[in-house]
This record gives sequence, C-alpha cells and structure tokens, in this order.
Amino acid sequence: MTQKNSIGNRKLIILMSLILTIQIETFSQNTDILDKVYNSFKAEDGSLNYLQPYLIFDKKNSRIDMVNQIKYQYYSFIHKGDFDILLLSKKRVLDSLVIFETAKMKITDISRSKKILMFNEQHNRPYHRLYVSTFLSDLKKQGYGILALEALKWEDNELNSRKFPISTSGTYTVEPYFANLIRIALELGFEVLPYEDQSSPPGTIESREMAQANNLAKIINSENTKILVLAGFSHISEVPVSSHHDEISYMATRLKEQLGIDPFTIDQTEMSSDARVDKVSIPYKSNEPYILHEFKNRYDLTLVYPNNVDYLHLELGKALVNVKLDEKMVNKNHLIQFYVKTEYENFNDRAIPYEQFLIESKEMKIYLNPQRTYQLVIRDCNYKVLVLRTIDQFKEIIID
Repeated sequence: MTQKNSIGNRKLIILMSLILTIQIETFSQNTDILDKVYNSFKAEDGSLNYLQPYLIFDKKNSRIDMVNQIKYQYYSFIHKGDFDILLLSKKRVLDSLVIFETAKMKITDISRSKKILMFNEQHNRPYHRLYVSTFLSDLKKQGYGILALEALKWEDNELNSRKFPISTSGTYTVEPYFANLIRIALELGFEVLPYEDQSSPPGTIESREMAQANNLAKIINSENTKILVLAGFSHISEVPVSSHHDEISYMATRLKEQLGIDPFTIDQTEMSSDARVDKVSIPYKSNEPYILHEFKNRYDLTLVYPNNVDYLHLELGKALVNVKLDEKMVNKNHLIQFYVKTEYENFNDRAIPYEQFLIESKEMKIYLNPQRTYQLVIRDCNYKVLVLRTIDQFKEIIID
C-alpha cells in the first residue's frame, strides 16, 4: 500500500468515526428529549400535562423519523396541526377510470353479514377514531357487542363499569376523540376490551402479532357476539407483508388462519386525502373496490378522506359552538379544554378532555355534544388553571 493510500484510508477512518460519534450523540440527545417528554406528560399519579410535550418539542428540531413521529403523536393529543405531515408516504388515486362512492352506507351494508369487522388507524390522526365512532350505533343494532382496542391497557379493570376512560386506561386513548369513541361504545352497551401483547419486555414483531391474534381468538371463542376491532396500520393486513428481507404475518393474517373466519378489513392509512371527495369514500373501478397493486389482498377496502372532515362531528350529534375569548387569553402556549363535568370532578387531571385546542385566536369554533355538561378549563404554559367554568349552554361561550 502506498503512503498516499495509507493517509487516505486514515482520513476515511477518522471521517467515519466522526460521523458515527455525531450519530451516537444525536441519538443520545433525542433519547434524552423523549425521556423528558414522557416524564413531563404523565405524572406517577396519572395526572396528565398535555402542554409540556408540545412546549418541549416546539423548541427542538429532529431529523430522526421516530422522534418526529412521536412529536406529531403528542401534537395530535391537543389537535395541533396537520396530522398527515409525517414522513409516512401516502398514495393518491391517479387512475382516471376510478370513481368514488361515499363509504358509510356501503360499509354498514357489508357489516351485517360479517362476524369480525376491522379498521386500522394512523395513530397521529384523531379523525380516524372520529369516523369509526360514527358506525357504533348501527353496528350495535347489527349484533356487534365487543369493541376490541389495540391501544387499551389490561390493567383498567373498571373501564366497563365506569363508562369512560381515564389517563391510565391506555396509550393513544388519552387523545380526546379516542376517549370519546370509548364513551360512546360503553353508553351504547358495547363491552370494550384490550387485546395487545402483554409480554414484558416486548418480544419480536412476530411474537407480538401472534399474541394479539391469540388474545382476539380467545375473546371471539368465548363471546357469542360480533366484534369490532380498531388496530394500528398493518396489523389488519390479511396476507403476509414483505419487510426488508422478511415476510411478516400480522395479527389479522394469523387470526384468519386460527379461526377460519375471514375478517372484513378497512384501511384508513394508505391513501392521501383527495379534493374530489367531500365525504370519506371508497374508490371503485369496474364496479369493484379499487385497491392499489401494492395493497391488493391486504385489505378489503381502502378509504379516501376528504380534505375537511368536520361533517363527522355533526353525524355524531355535536353542535358547532362559538367561543370568544378576551385578548389576554390568546397565547399559543395556552390550552382551552372541555372536560365532561362529572369526569373532571371525580378524576381532575387524570380525566381526558372531550375536546381541547391551543388558544391561537380570540375567536374559535368548537364541536360539542349539547347533551353533556362540561367543565371548561383554560391553562397557561405552566399548566396553571386560569379559568374554570361550567358550560351547559351552547349558543355562544364568552370568556372575559
């Protein structure tokens, strides 16, 4: 080896070592951020601070996908921003022969003859839970009696008798629309059950999928009722999915093999929203549901969302309420929350808000169910309560 090559190799080694050091330091810094976020969000007694993760992330930028996914997850809890901005790739329907039909009635007709109905969700998109909520009343009439949730923890043994979730009931269930999905289901008479893998420490992807399938099989075999399942992303894939050099058999694939029952699977995560539709829709081509080639056989349907989904609130019987605030309340680091009054009285900061937003304007419009009485709470950046007021009329809410 020449002296010149030797010097060049040493420089390359030094450069690679420097890059590795920077990557390790960056990973360490981001791990510290995630630890800080997690510890600031939920106290040991279960009290929640929805603002702190936002305030921490708002000051930090990361190039690590995992960190950004977690960032937008916490943002979604306070309904902050566009939840589709993640680095997850979304597909568009480009085929000019495809037509769109509103999904609600189609799915409701199909569900009559099914034993197992599965939706997936993107965990940082609360509107997926909002949409699933609109089906609960019809599904209950069709004989569905169980709502099985991946996000639910096994430890909350009082959920079904209490009739609403609290901070320790699950993971993503602390997001207001997820909590309301559970409230509605319990009020309609559903039994709401967990099925997540209980292994500690967590095992492999394959062992997790097997455990989820086993847990769901036990529920289905022991209960004489139909079941609605809400899972994340590819867990409802009905065929093995290629991942790097392996194939993963997800929960739905394994459950189908175990029970010999074909679940009806509805994907909400793969397609981007589309200005051509004004309601959640199913793409069709030649009278058959249109599914992109890469997702063929994974799901029975893939849904396309409109750019605006406010109509879903109205389908759930909510009213659009005008809220007017004094100028001094307007601060992007202040939070306005609407708790169900009895839940807040009994559980305080362990309760999950019915709705909440950052205060970025002195006027806002919020969808609330007029059949409920709320505890309005306004908090500053330190989570100190600035305003506490009972809300039981919904023509207009004025806070001065």
